[in-house]
Amino acid sequence: MTEGRAIRGKNNEINFDGVKIKKLNKTNFALSGSMDVTVEIDDTFELECNLYKKQGNEYKLTPFHIGPYKFCDYIQNKALAYDEILECSDLPQRKDCPWKKEKYTFNKCLIPTNKVPKFLDGEYRVDVTLWKNKESAGGYQIFFYVISFVG
Repeated sequence: MTEGRAIRGKNNEINFDGVKIKKLNKTNFALSGSMDVTVEIDDTFELECNLYKKQGNEYKLTPFHIGPYKFCDYIQNKALAYDEILECSDLPQRKDCPWKKEKYTFNKCLIPTNKVPKFLDGEYRVDVTLWKNKESAGGYQIFFYVISFVG
């Protein structure tokens, strides 16, 4: 199972409601759909990514995280998979930050499942959140399983 859902921000400045995860085949999943950005996203925003592991009935924060980083600094200098995302979306180029108010689309952007260590069996959640003045401006959650095969 791999699925995703939008994280609602206080003022819904960045709305991921139109983004869905679709299964392409047995091992590949992709993001498709649109993200509405209702304000200019600049370095007054911060981006953070946290990994949670399911334990019992709840997800517990793990030590694995990215940020928080100033948004444009992250996009221009640190975003690991950004070049791949540019190939399947109409997001601005790295140098074109701040992002303008616009609807951005994703067209089968592969989720890099090959980058997840295979020894981390379990059920996980990744939260990608944008913050403005320490309040959520929006984000996206991805839920997934890691299963290793011995043999």
